[in-house]
Amino acid sequence: MARNPLGTRSSTPQVSVLVAYRDAEGRQLPLPQAQTRESFTGLQLLTQRVLGFAGDLLSGFTQDFTIMQMGPSTFRIEVRASSTQDYRFFSRKAFYDQLAVTALLDHLTDVLTSVGTAGVYIANHPDVTVRYVEDDFGPYYELFDQGRAVLAVESGPLEKLLQPDGMAVLRALVANLKQPGLAYATLTQQTPGLKYVRRTQVSTTDALRRFAAGAPLPLTTEDLAAARALSAPSS
Repeated sequence: MARNPLGTRSSTPQVSVLVAYRDAEGRQLPLPQAQTRESFTGLQLLTQRVLGFAGDLLSGFTQDFTIMQMGPSTFRIEVRASSTQDYRFFSRKAFYDQLAVTALLDHLTDVLTSVGTAGVYIANHPDVTVRYVEDDFGPYYELFDQGRAVLAVESGPLEKLLQPDGMAVLRALVANLKQPGLAYATLTQQTPGLKYVRRTQVSTTDALRRFAAGAPLPLTTEDLAAARALSAPSS
């Protein structure tokens, strides 16, 4: 029998993210169930969109998404990719498939965090402006606040986010952040196989609450088109 190279570890690739919502004093606050369901429905929809960027890389795997409540306003989110193949023995191929898919899920979670953070930043900053840039790795947008560069976001995800259905997903995603008394959320992502975590914090403002309640984003697809036009070389 082939030896399991991962010992007692699960043979299902997965990544975990911890999301904690807190007030200005760092305390957790109970969240309404309906609001929480709306927020995590938005997260599931955004996750499905981001997983779409993987293309054929996740063929042969089915994705599973679960949420567990760990405290009054702390939640653990797990994204798993289960192989559709029946590995009777944990072969070397299965081992390398697991490593590759785990790394891919980790990178896709980075994209998910980046896109969500960019959306929240745009909603929080009504005066945000954008510049279109292309380099050797492809096109992206730079976000500016009062002339200061603050974020760089891949072009494809941002363009999809600013479509009507993308904004509906973002509006659902930030539902918890419109809760009175909440000041910020902390997203903690554990790097698979390493004793290292990445933490991202997003704050909430009246502008974000207005967006969550139905107001439009200050940045539009027309703004992106204008930024692309400005970057085009003159004939």
